[in-house]
Amino acid sequence: MNALDAGIVPVETALEFDALRNGWSALTTETKFVTRMGRPVVGAPGGPIYILLRGEETAGQVGIYDQTAVAGSSVPLHHQTTEDETFYVLEGRWRFQAGSVVQEAGPGMLVHAPAHTSHAFGALEGPNDIARMLSWNAPAGHERFYIGMHDSAEKGERPDIVAAPRYRTIFSPNEAPTPVPVGTEGGALAPAIAMFTNFEQSPQASLGGVTVATLLNTEQTTDRQLIREVHCAAGESFTELADYGVGPRYFYLTAGEWDITVGDEVHRCAAHTTVMVDRAAPLKAQVVGNEQGVLLELNFGKPANV
Repeated sequence: MNALDAGIVPVETALEFDALRNGWSALTTETKFVTRMGRPVVGAPGGPIYILLRGEETAGQVGIYDQTAVAGSSVPLHHQTTEDETFYVLEGRWRFQAGSVVQEAGPGMLVHAPAHTSHAFGALEGPNDIARMLSWNAPAGHERFYIGMHDSAEKGERPDIVAAPRYRTIFSPNEAPTPVPVGTEGGALAPAIAMFTNFEQSPQASLGGVTVATLLNTEQTTDRQLIREVHCAAGESFTELADYGVGPRYFYLTAGEWDITVGDEVHRCAAHTTVMVDRAAPLKAQVVGNEQGVLLELNFGKPANV
């Protein structure tokens, strides 16, 4: 489904973008199970971006996206002033810069760029020369940025100059290669506030056939996010949900086949399913079949723009 046909339209000013976000915060949420098939999609120079969850669906808390890019394509240094952006590599290899750190990243690597942190990325290789990653922006609204940049390019404009500032995003020729103060036009390149991590490098806790790694904790994100990666052996189940966050819980099933039980309802889910459930709802995630299951658990606290 084309994003425009789904009602995801560009804004004309940054104030309109701010008002849109404020309106989302008054909306209610409901349980959702989605894959990228049938979701709104935006064409980008590197490849399509699938909008898994958007602001209208998450009460403005987060936007979650499935991005693909052909090897050799890239996005130059930029930063968001009102949102945190996080990437999780699914397929292929990417090169990221976050803060002043440049690093190649393969499947399972998480890269976190808080608001005001300059970052850039490019696809290096992947199956059939296509790399893939999950990304999320908190608070939501980055889906409007995607369609706004696409619309601006279609008009023959320079979207990095004309459209990006409407979405509180800065592409600056002066993005500095050395650390500069947070909040300046060049962004913040201090490596202490950017994160590269994966399951093996993160603190872990195991019980039976279930191992939980904390990829991002609340101290690292100044009480904005808690991100965990859960590995479950075949037949095992995960019920120890994080005691943190406001609004819904979000899960991304990275590998394996799962039965996700919410209340009394059981949903059979394949890999690459995104789940959003009410925080108070009882939930059980059990691996079915003979393969290990892997999921991401996403929890959010205060937004970056307050």
